[in-house]
Amino acid sequence: MNLSNHDNYNCTVTTDTGQEYQVFADWLHNENLDYWKDWHCEVGITRVYLHSTGEVFDGQCKNMLLGHIDGEWSLKQDDQAVCNKVRCVGCTDDLLTTKFQGNI
Repeated sequence: MNLSNHDNYNCTVTTDTGQEYQVFADWLHNENLDYWKDWHCEVGITRVYLHSTGEVFDGQCKNMLLGHIDGEWSLKQDDQAVCNKVRCVGCTDDLLTTKFQGNI
């Protein structure tokens, strides 16, 4: 992976060595760097997606149904925040959400 700082950026990528790069989130998708299945992902902790049917999902990726707007629902807990999607292609907002491997 050839990471470098972008002039136009909207997110930060931190490598396992702690090096940080400022990049444009769509670039991650365009470069096929959006494979985070089984990683910790904060969709559903820091943001939710409200579908037109009233269903509340953790993100536009619809990784997990949280409930219905007319009923009960709540944000995810840290131990529920694991991505089960092959790729993060829901939208840029989902790509911007914090993700990391390892223990919470």
